[in-house]
Amino acid sequence: MSAHPTVQEFTPPTVARRQDGGGLFAAYAATLKNPIEMWSEYFFHNRTFTMKAGKRTFMQVMDPVYAKQILLTDADCFKKSYIQDRLLKPAVGEGLLTTEGAVWRRQRRAAAPAFRHEALTGMVPVMETSARETAERINQAVRDTNQTCRIDIHEEMIKATYDIIEATLLSGDSRDQAYSQTQLADDITRYLQTVGKFNLLDLLDAPDWVPRILANPGINEGKKAIARIRAFAAEQIKNRQQQDHPGDDLLGMMISATDPETGDSLTDQQLLDNLITFIAAGHETTAVALSWTISILSQMPELQSRLAEEVRSIAGHEPINAEHLPALDLHEQVIMEAMRLYPPVCIIPRSVIAPVTIAGNQLEPGDHVAIAVYPMQRHAFLWDRPNTFDPDRFTEDKIKARDRFVYLPFGAGPRICIGLKFAMMEAVTILATLTRQFRFERDESHEIVPQMNVTLRPKGGMPVFVSQR
Repeated sequence: MSAHPTVQEFTPPTVARRQDGGGLFAAYAATLKNPIEMWSEYFFHNRTFTMKAGKRTFMQVMDPVYAKQILLTDADCFKKSYIQDRLLKPAVGEGLLTTEGAVWRRQRRAAAPAFRHEALTGMVPVMETSARETAERINQAVRDTNQTCRIDIHEEMIKATYDIIEATLLSGDSRDQAYSQTQLADDITRYLQTVGKFNLLDLLDAPDWVPRILANPGINEGKKAIARIRAFAAEQIKNRQQQDHPGDDLLGMMISATDPETGDSLTDQQLLDNLITFIAAGHETTAVALSWTISILSQMPELQSRLAEEVRSIAGHEPINAEHLPALDLHEQVIMEAMRLYPPVCIIPRSVIAPVTIAGNQLEPGDHVAIAVYPMQRHAFLWDRPNTFDPDRFTEDKIKARDRFVYLPFGAGPRICIGLKFAMMEAVTILATLTRQFRFERDESHEIVPQMNVTLRPKGGMPVFVSQR
């Protein structure tokens, strides 16, 4: 094997899999270390996993047929999981991520105009500006070392994607405030690692009065972080509502939005909860997707060269614009394949609210079912060479030939992520700006470990060596 493997040869590192069958206590022991390790080898070779805990059935599915049933065909038999509520609601309240039924539909209809194609294409210059500023920061670090520098690309991607959210959602209003971007990013991380951390008490649906601090000693600091985030978001809304015109950015559009069916506007509470949703989810998932993408590329110099050739042939040395994005096929394929191997959201949990049968298992209200996205997207029976990185899986013809519900980094069905197109546009814009200018090389001293909390972050960041192309 060559020192630099080809696309077909390369298998990116991930956590080792347990070999046991996956019982409750073995899984819980694994989650204390890293929740992604709850999935033993069993999950990558079987379509379902079912177990009983008291009177409740817990089921995980790793099959697109059952994923479609949960997200589309029988979606009315399920609601967002109580586990998901415990992890997300303290931060995002009753926003689009957590609400159900008519309340969710009203919010979705009101927010939809901000995510239409024509609105999104108008945001590409902002995305390009952030990408260019990121490249300038990296370039300065390279010049300071005269050749090659070591940077944490995850930190850079967090900053780049937050800059975009700040500009598109808040028109840059927060830049002069005492609560800095760095503090906000730190508080989001603190929340993800504490309140957003899964534990057995949540799985067993223990009452809220049962203290989580023994299983999660940092939870009180996480609650303080959430309070700061929510106070920051509330201040943004208050300031904007006091202006004569709410503005043309995403926040302004949400303030002005009305439900086309009822004429209702979003309440102040809904504005707050959705603003936090878009701030946190809107930059976190894209940042981790780009971090994993660049980590993979840092071990594949030939593929980096192909990407640089693509962007130069399409955009030359001009800023990336909306017309360039549809032609950057390889960039999009690389990002999509990185999200197959390292999905930002690894599991889609649901609570059963009406009797339903999945794979011959009769589930009743109160039971719990989850689509195990991470093992399904690496499943031995669903993917050829499932652990190998191959962006050719995402050519147009192969996407059309594949079951739609086997690849779910953004979910699917009626509740598919409203920001899907926004995320892909900013990810391609940032990646193309960087691949045109830089070479990335893996830092062999750093162990690459995916750490699952609410999202799949690289444990300890993602240091890489960077040099000018």
